[in-house]
Order: sequence, then structure tokens, then C-alpha cells
Amino acid sequence: TATTEATGNFTFTGTVDLTKGNIISTGGTDIASGATMTTMVSGGTSGYITPISTMYTYGGGEATLAAAGLSVSDLLYDPIAALSSGGTNSTTAALMIQTGQSMLTLLSNASAIVSSASSTTSSVDSLIAVMSQVKTLAAAGTSVSNILSDTTNMTSVLTGALTSIVGSDDISTYTDLISNSASAISTVNNSLMSLSYADMKSGQNEQR
Repeated sequence: TATTEATGNFTFTGTVDLTKGNIISTGGTDIASGATMTTMVSGGTSGYITPISTMYTYGGGEATLAAAGLSVSDLLYDPIAALSSGGTNSTTAALMIQTGQSMLTLLSNASAIVSSASSTTSSVDSLIAVMSQVKTLAAAGTSVSNILSDTTNMTSVLTGALTSIVGSDDISTYTDLISNSASAISTVNNSLMSLSYADMKSGQNEQR
């Protein structure tokens, strides 16, 4: 185990073989937005534990990254530092932060919905359920941006994820909760994803 410091860096005690499994992060604060973090996952290929690494690990790998306008190489650098420097990766870094913050909004709300429906479902299983739906939509040709900001797609993600937890017979119990949550999440994410590069540079995402 390890605890991150103020900028998110951490060091494991002892020898850890990162090729043997995933790193799971719980709690903390997103330094890009100030939002409270939920459970995040990173495989051995990523240098950072973020909503983007979580999407890569459980949401369809390189194909879903491509649907977000990203690649595996974007998992290897700090997007906040890249955006701040204004260098080669700064435009992609802004997209990474926007997408990651929007994904965090989805995961935080979905985790709360799943917890209210099933107290025995782990946070990791909740992640897997949500990311499975993101993977399915991305594989069908829907961009990740559209998945995160469109109410219809968000309803599909939440319905599919919750159905995998509680079963199809009980899903009607949560229709209103899913509808209201999908509308709220997509509204926040649509506002965030519409920010320009200049807006991101000036830190307007921190107000969302």
C-alpha cells in the first residue's frame, strides 16, 4: 500500500511487480478539479491512476481511448503539468482533463446509485459495471465525449450498469433515479466538454 502526497505522487514500500495486477486507488481529491475521488484503477502500462486509466483498464482499452481522441501514450504523462507548460501535449492534455473530470462525475454518481441499490457490491465491481457499458457504446461507434454528455447515452450506461447489479426484474424500481441522474450528469459534463483550450488553461474546469 501507499499514500499519495499533495500532488498525487506515491511510492510503494518494498518491491512491487506492476505487471502482475492493477493498482487500486481509493479516496482523495482530484487535483485538476478539486472534486472528491471515488475508486480508480490503473494497470501496469499507465504512469498515473486517473479516470482515464480506469477507462482504459475496464472500459475497452486502446479502442475506447481512441473513441475519446486519446492513445496509450497519453497515459504516460501528467496532463496537468502538460497543460500548464503549454508544450507539445498541451492540447491533448486539456482533452484528457476534460474527459477525466467528466468520467469522474459519471463514476461518482454511478457508485452512489449502485450503493443505494446494493450494499454488497464493491466499488471495483461498480466500476466494472459502468465501464462495461461505456465499452459497449464506444465499440458501437459512439464517441466517449458523446457518451458522457448525452442524456440518452448516459441513461443507457446507468440502466445497463444497474441492471447488471440488481437484475432486469428490479430495474424498474430505479427508473426515476436513473432518469434524474442521467440528466444531471450529462448537463454537468456537456458544460465541461464545451470548454475551449483557453478556458481549460485558465482553470475554468475547476468551477464545474
